[in-house]
Amino acid sequence: MGKGSGAVAKKEGNAGEEEGDVENALHSSACVNCLMLEVACADPAVSFLPDPSYFKKLMGVVWFAHSPHVSVGGMWWSWLGAFLGIGVVGVLSQYVFAPLRKPMIFGCLGALAVLLYATPSSPLAQPRNVLGGHFFSAIIGVSMSKLSRVMLVYGADLTWLAAALAVSVSIVAMQLTKTVHPPGSATAIIAVISGEDIQQMGYFYVLMIMFAVSLMIAVSMLIENIPVNRRYPVALC
Repeated sequence: MGKGSGAVAKKEGNAGEEEGDVENALHSSACVNCLMLEVACADPAVSFLPDPSYFKKLMGVVWFAHSPHVSVGGMWWSWLGAFLGIGVVGVLSQYVFAPLRKPMIFGCLGALAVLLYATPSSPLAQPRNVLGGHFFSAIIGVSMSKLSRVMLVYGADLTWLAAALAVSVSIVAMQLTKTVHPPGSATAIIAVISGEDIQQMGYFYVLMIMFAVSLMIAVSMLIENIPVNRRYPVALC
């Protein structure tokens, strides 16, 4: 009886240790990603004057920088998440919204899929950044698109200026709101340079982007938490 109880206790202890190891691994991964982001985004009192070592900086810090190794299992879950995420949005876009001339699948979603399903622990892939980044960028993009169309009435084709402003202003907006998300700027420029279907949507484009992005986040939550050593989200806000 004593031996049996000891074996059970030992097995429970081992299970607890394994679970602790998984938690530590996830925490370490998140910490590494956060540290990398802090280093990349650090902006301590940037001067307006040029740096004397400008040309030296062009050589980079190291000669080679490789992406971290990904196991076959990791590739499988990334593939599955991306396939389902883009698939769900694509089906709805083609069979529900396209007949209404309201497309729902956009190029920026491909970049979003990489962050959500290949690097789910990245700070740039967390819900706050994804939702906030696309929301602010979509509003800015549509606003710049409308401004360029007004100028076109007066004979001035300033699409290039609207595109440049859409991207640059969206980046600053994401920095101010702490929702930096690279695909967000793609969302902004798509609103400016895309065809008539998207141009005619106006601010309804914002709603379609947010619906598509929310679906992809939901798929990530469903898929990324199945394997033991993956988790999404790491941080809600």
